Amino acid sequence: MLATVVMSVMTVLTGDQFVVWGWRIPFLLSAVLIVVGLVIRLKVSESPVFQTLEEEHDRRRIPIFDVLCNHLKPVLIGLAVAVSVYTTQSLVTVWGVSMAVDAGEDKTWVLNWKAGGSLIMILTCFVSARLSDRIGRARMIFIACLVVAASAFPITFLIGSGRIEMFSVAILFGQGIVQGLIYGPISAYVAELFPASVRYTGASVAYQGAAALGAGITPMLASALMLLPFGGLWWVGTIWALVALFGALVVALHQTAIDPENKVRARSQHWNRPLSPETLIL
Repeated sequence: MLATVVMSVMTVLTGDQFVVWGWRIPFLLSAVLIVVGLVIRLKVSESPVFQTLEEEHDRRRIPIFDVLCNHLKPVLIGLAVAVSVYTTQSLVTVWGVSMAVDAGEDKTWVLNWKAGGSLIMILTCFVSARLSDRIGRARMIFIACLVVAASAFPITFLIGSGRIEMFSVAILFGQGIVQGLIYGPISAYVAELFPASVRYTGASVAYQGAAALGAGITPMLASALMLLPFGGLWWVGTIWALVALFGALVVALHQTAIDPENKVRARSQHWNRPLSPETLIL
């Protein structure tokens, strides 16, 4: 939200020079946030699980090999689910903003509405994360993925309308509510897929891989689909909905499995309830 507000202010202050040099100012100011983030991280104590591992000196020089060789399944599960998050984010806040600006809407107003969506998303993240503590991470993400799938077509066509009032509804609802619902519990869910010894590396591989696929490719794919002679918006909405439904399917399949006696059993404790706080990464 802060980045969007700063960008919006810069578009007003620098005017036509924004694309020449004005865009550099927010990036230079971000150096201050790096220092603030570093100070905060250094003052945050590790969780009891990681403190125990440190005392036992259970360290691996190249943990990425351990993750890819012995924990590939949770990496793929986390990646598949997190892609839904980044697909939603990139379509609404990147492709959507580009569509609005290309339609001739004022860049400052577009960014202002995006900042409003970010503010609502912060509140929604708190609610969905707290709700996942009560009903379980996987159940919350499963519900959120279904909401994303159901909202994909309405949001896509609101963005594609080319009108600022329709874009404002799309960004406030799509980013503020829909993205917030799935964004709130995703970090804890992905972290809980891995044992403490490889949790940091495993969660990072899954999360950043999903960012590269969902946030990196989706805007380009959506723009390419809009060049088709017919059905551009329908294709964008369809792919978005399918990605969300695939994420919901992965979550559901991960929670239940067929054992050798063909009895369905619970595969993870956090379908019905979250794991204990001691197992979470801070």
